[in-house]
Amino acid sequence: MKDKIVDMIDEVLPEIQLKEKTSEDSNIYASIARQLEFLKNCYENGLDYRVKLNGKKLNFGIIASRNFAGPEEELEEKISRINSYIIHN
Repeated sequence: MKDKIVDMIDEVLPEIQLKEKTSEDSNIYASIARQLEFLKNCYENGLDYRVKLNGKKLNFGIIASRNFAGPEEELEEKISRINSYIIHN
């Protein structure tokens, strides 16, 4: 299971980081990137991200669904799959 989620994050993270550097909305991409990096670190190190969040919530899926449209729809779908995976596993 760990490898699947890490692979999913590894697929989308470079796209997010590139958009963070080139977009006027860099704060949106920076927030998503930080959250994905956090998740990846937790899964790679066998940590329960829910415990590490200490009551806080991840919102990268909500941010993506509200802000990505048109050409970014494919990116939003990838992020949505990550969000669904962590909810159901």
